[in-house]
Amino acid sequence: MKDELLLRAQEMKAINRPTTRNYQSLFNYVWQERALAHDEAQTFFYKDDFVSLAGGQESTLLDGMIEDVLNLIPGTAAQVRNPILPCL
Repeated sequence: MKDELLLRAQEMKAINRPTTRNYQSLFNYVWQERALAHDEAQTFFYKDDFVSLAGGQESTLLDGMIEDVLNLIPGTAAQVRNPILPCL
C-alpha cells in the first residue's frame, strides 16, 4: 500500500507544468472571451492546478519570439487585447 502511494506521488511530481507564458495566454483567452461562466472561470486563478499536455517548457526561444511578433500585428488570432495577469 505504501509503495503504491509513493509511486503515485512520484508520477504526479513528474507531470509537466505549463510555462507561465502558456498559462497567461490561456487565462487571457478565457477571461477576455468570456469562454466560461464566472464561477467556472475562477479555477483559472490557480496555475498550480494545470498540467501541460504538450510538454512543460517552450520548445525554443524562436517560438516565443514568433508569438511576440504575432501579438504586435493587429487583427491576428494570437493578439492579446489588454492582457490580464493573475497573481502568480
